[in-house]
Amino acid sequence: MRRQRVFISSVMRDYEDRRKAVEVVIRALGMEPIVAETISASSRTPRDIILNDVIRDCQAVIGIYGPHYGWTGAESQKSPTEEEYDRARELYKPIYAFIDRIEHKVVEARQQEFLAKVQNWDFGVLRREFSSLDELQDLVSVALTGRDLSPRYQRFLDRMKVQTSNINGLAFREESEPFAPAFDLVLHAPANQFTAGVDSYILVIDGDFYDRQETKQAIQTWCSEVNHYIGAGFLKARNASTSVLIAVEDNPYDYTEKSMEKNRSLFSSTNYDEMLVDLCAGNIELPPGNKPWFNPIKKAVEAALANE
Repeated sequence: MRRQRVFISSVMRDYEDRRKAVEVVIRALGMEPIVAETISASSRTPRDIILNDVIRDCQAVIGIYGPHYGWTGAESQKSPTEEEYDRARELYKPIYAFIDRIEHKVVEARQQEFLAKVQNWDFGVLRREFSSLDELQDLVSVALTGRDLSPRYQRFLDRMKVQTSNINGLAFREESEPFAPAFDLVLHAPANQFTAGVDSYILVIDGDFYDRQETKQAIQTWCSEVNHYIGAGFLKARNASTSVLIAVEDNPYDYTEKSMEKNRSLFSSTNYDEMLVDLCAGNIELPPGNKPWFNPIKKAVEAALANE
């Protein structure tokens, strides 16, 4: 089984120690770090290879952004790091952005503009700041493993694995590859008489940090990875059903069954539903419709919550 690949994006000048520190963490997690320096020689331009091959082939991007904007000799007049960021967004790749505060240098004007885009409330990504290499390594580890999950939510994930492993007729199983590190748990019910011949996937995420647009992007990334490794059109050909199980403790966005019904279809290539689990109240709201595995999943969730 192929390891997940993580691309490290940063300016080249004075940042070798940052990249090396992140490489160590990625390897320790059993993933493969990809940096521009290690890409094989080719007659094609580095820009073409990185933007069209490397980033497409990686499951996530680590962006290390400091005070320097970097070289701007490309036709786009953008730095390589900004082009890499833009390309990752186009491909719906998870981007983990880390802002360098080690040396407290004055941030160049172009870099200020780029960081403003990275941190934009509506269109950017969540980012963290670091003041030492040790802190950077800890933050990267948390980002790629979900180690910052709350104890209640982690217990729920562990129990869901147990409760869904022996659902009669559904044979739910946990999947790990080739999925991007965007979901906390991926469950798969293969096509059989109980699923009406449809492959069903349930993606479990932490609802306290849930954002519908980011989830849309993550699902598109997930579908793209499946199609890339298993075969183009796999999900569509099998009429696969994708559901996101949103597990909340505080429910900060007041998700309800009505709001889920209004946002059922995210894109046309895959059937999509949302299920809401309130970990504190101990209940689950299912989407409209009557899919064969809804009731077994409801029972599995209730069993997981009963042990709280």
